[in-house]
Amino acid sequence: MRPGTSPTLAYRMGDKTEEVAAGLIVGADGRASGVRRQVGIDLEHQREPNMIAGLLLDGVDDMPADADFMVSNDDVFMASFQQGGGRVRVYLCPGVSQRHRFSGPSGVAEFLRSAAIKGLPFGEQLTRGEPAGPLATYPGDDSWTPRPFVDGVVLIGDAAGWNNPIVGQGLSIFMRDARSVRDVLRSGDFSTGAFAAYGSERVERMRRLREGANFVAAAFGEDCDDRPVRRARFFEMQREEPLFMALLGGLFAGPETGPAEAFDGTLTARMRSATVKAE
Repeated sequence: MRPGTSPTLAYRMGDKTEEVAAGLIVGADGRASGVRRQVGIDLEHQREPNMIAGLLLDGVDDMPADADFMVSNDDVFMASFQQGGGRVRVYLCPGVSQRHRFSGPSGVAEFLRSAAIKGLPFGEQLTRGEPAGPLATYPGDDSWTPRPFVDGVVLIGDAAGWNNPIVGQGLSIFMRDARSVRDVLRSGDFSTGAFAAYGSERVERMRRLREGANFVAAAFGEDCDDRPVRRARFFEMQREEPLFMALLGGLFAGPETGPAEAFDGTLTARMRSATVKAE
């Protein structure tokens, strides 16, 4: 790939190399983006506060299929999403000290055992589920770049940086990026400066999503020795803190919908240190 005012892409098929001229190259090739690497865009990075393991299960026919759910205990946060036909996708989020909890030959068995969280009415059904895909564990880190473009090339989705999946924003980020870049292209201006507004909007969007993920991880996912207290604090803040729903609501309605003070780190700091009021 050659960036510039007249970018080109070269590819090989068999023993023949072809080169294609492009008006613009859009890098949408994921976390390990080859486009990003070739144009020399570096990502900034926040280390993971938690890990995330995911497994697709079949044969869970006797579990309620009309709702997704989230639940936590003292050492793992779980989110589960119905796929229909007795299939469910389950994610478990432990702290970083347990990054290898679901690794090795006993990983699936440990995952299923851990999914049967005490008090979950259908935990036993999950333990009988049949894996329908690989079990993978990855870090809940964040990355971003203040300038996801160079002459002739623009990055979208994970290629331009990603959010901790504990708040499940990956597809939303990608679709917003695609729409923003589409709007630039419809203007007919493919110059580098035309993408400046997209870059600045994306930096702030990712910052707010990062803070939302930090808050959820502090409440339910990161290593700590006071998980029951933090859970109680979460629901106390839900009742009494006006900025609580501004932050969490921003994860569903768009982070720009909440006031700036909801994303300044104060709520996360309170989650980690404040005292819960006595009932």
